[in-house]
Amino acid sequence: WLRNGILTLQLIISSFFIIGSIIVNQQVKYMMNKDLGYSGKQILMVNFSEENPKPWLKYERLKNEMRKIQGISDISYGEVVPGNGRSSDSNMDYMDKSIQAQHGSMDYNYLKFINVKLKKGRWLDSKLASDTISNVLVNEAFVKKFGWSDEEALKNIFHPGFDYQKDYHIVGIVKDFNIRNLKTTIEPIVFFHYRETDWKRFDVYNIQLKIDPNDIDGTVKRIKSYWQKNVEPGYPFDSYFIDKKFAESFVKYQKQQTLFTILNAMVLMVALLGLFALSSLMIEQKLKDVAIRKTLGASNRTLIFGLTKQFLWITFIAVLISIPISYYLMNEWLKDFAYRIDMPVLPFVLSLVILLLLTFSVVSIKAYQATKVNLIKYLKYE
Repeated sequence: WLRNGILTLQLIISSFFIIGSIIVNQQVKYMMNKDLGYSGKQILMVNFSEENPKPWLKYERLKNEMRKIQGISDISYGEVVPGNGRSSDSNMDYMDKSIQAQHGSMDYNYLKFINVKLKKGRWLDSKLASDTISNVLVNEAFVKKFGWSDEEALKNIFHPGFDYQKDYHIVGIVKDFNIRNLKTTIEPIVFFHYRETDWKRFDVYNIQLKIDPNDIDGTVKRIKSYWQKNVEPGYPFDSYFIDKKFAESFVKYQKQQTLFTILNAMVLMVALLGLFALSSLMIEQKLKDVAIRKTLGASNRTLIFGLTKQFLWITFIAVLISIPISYYLMNEWLKDFAYRIDMPVLPFVLSLVILLLLTFSVVSIKAYQATKVNLIKYLKYE
């Protein structure tokens, strides 16, 4: 019983790691392939390091000057940048209702610059003075939080907590996009031009450069050289590609994926070695019985099945025990993600099939050897 108990425990653990590794792999693949609602490809963000009393003027000057650098196809600025974790929030009030929302200043073209889709209304326009005074864009989550339809949102006026005397008019609604990671839900966000609110002008802290994909390395070198000579000599060149920064949020889960795979292989190997050792011992003890049954005409197939049947039952029971345990633990792990796969059935079925096949394969090797015993050796005293 003790030996059977130890083997059962090993198989329960093996089943859990097979199930877990498949679910982790599916969740990581789901996150890697999910449409984030924007594109940060070939966008290099350079942070301002040097203190500047009027950073928005610095940005506007650089925007004009850096267009001349070969390999730069577009330039913009956004306070709310996917993956960098920087954001501000405030209450947004409409009549007697108030919600908490993120708010971010930006240049006119920023949301188009990162390929966010416009759902309703229009973009901010540099030719309209009102677009630097009181007009804003919001995301779908903002509209849903207030319980408006898109048409109602474009007609309503709300007041931001950071500038309560001001009326904000929504002129456009953009599709939701993820600014943090897939563990968090998309929050309501208000977007407006950095000149719209006096103190926001002083928060301009970066310039973002879209680079021609045909010469990324060469363009980055030219940007760095220009920056260190003409913009902030003596300061570190603090830059990164937006898509790579956001991808860092997946590293933790990719490591978990690798760890599960390695542990799965190790635990499975230990279980199979234990299974082989135990089956060898138990079959050795039944060799006389095998010899008698073979003498009475039992076929090799019947003998092999008879010897493996007990181990197949142990495996079946172990997997049945592991299923509720695995379901609970993996469901708790998936709860960490705002965007996750539904609990799949396939890993549980595969765990049963894989372990039954491996058990049969390992035990049947020893069982087949047992059918080749020397009958005279075991029957000469009978």
